Amino acid sequence: MFHKSHRESRVVATSVERMFDLVADVERYPEFLPLIREARIFRRHENAYETEQSLALGLMTHRFRTRTMLDRPRGI
Repeated sequence: MFHKSHRESRVVATSVERMFDLVADVERYPEFLPLIREARIFRRHENAYETEQSLALGLMTHRFRTRTMLDRPRGI
């Protein structure tokens, strides 16, 4: 099974809690991330959720699933 991880850091002018809430609200991604066409949570856990998302670039669409671990407000 293929497993890929991604990590980035940036300094932004907002509170840690507000940024956490924005990033954790995956179902609203299509509203503000131009390439995300769909994002839905299909399974919830105590401190995690699993999503199915679709990314579209022109006529190409890529569907993928993620498992997101939540450690509010320290990390996602």
